Amino acid sequence: MAFTLTSPAFQAGDKVPVKYTCSGQDVSPPLEWQDVPPDAKSLVLICLDPDAPSGVFHHWAIFDMLPDTPELTEGIARKESIPGGSRQAINDFGKSGYSGPCPPRGRANARSCGGAASCAPRASRRCGSGAGLSRR
Repeated sequence: MAFTLTSPAFQAGDKVPVKYTCSGQDVSPPLEWQDVPPDAKSLVLICLDPDAPSGVFHHWAIFDMLPDTPELTEGIARKESIPGGSRQAINDFGKSGYSGPCPPRGRANARSCGGAASCAPRASRRCGSGAGLSRR
């Protein structure tokens, strides 16, 4: 089976609900996944907007998650280390943790997050135009 990422808060391809944007509470959405590859050593979650006016915009990245982690609850604290030993990168707003979509007036909200299983733990703490996850 293929690795799948879902949210009980919205369906894949839907606009991110206002609650999870800068116009709402700007809290991280609840996320769940299934069918992690059996040889995965850690998990990484990357939430980005590939269509942002300035190019790819990184809203959230969590790395060093244990492969048996089944979900992320809503409202993960905005700090580098979170329970379970996982770490959050600095997003393109310059903050640790999640910062939701904040599209310019007249532009649609970003779409939902994407996730991946990784066999390479210890990713860079900098998300975006620094090290690790680069803009294109």
